[in-house]
Amino acid sequence: MLYAVIYRKKRTATEDELRAIRRRFIVWTPPPGLEIKTHYAFVDFGGVIIVNALDNAALRMGLQPFLGPLEFEIEPLVSIAEALAISLDADEAADPVPREAS
Repeated sequence: MLYAVIYRKKRTATEDELRAIRRRFIVWTPPPGLEIKTHYAFVDFGGVIIVNALDNAALRMGLQPFLGPLEFEIEPLVSIAEALAISLDADEAADPVPREAS
């Protein structure tokens, strides 16, 4: 399943903790079941990573080394085509188009 993982530093994070996180990330490799699709950094600090996770445990294992000075927001993702199809189906179910009388 695809997830957007948004991360930011906690207000209480120290420069030493953030430096340690950067060093840890440089040598980190994703655990089995977690694939990084893309990773972008925000200009001020933090970023967003799009990951494909086999299950929630793989996602947790991947984030575990970075808990502490960082906070995470995790959102499951579907493609825009899937989202539109679901929305159109829901719209149709809520307001069906009347059929012509025979």
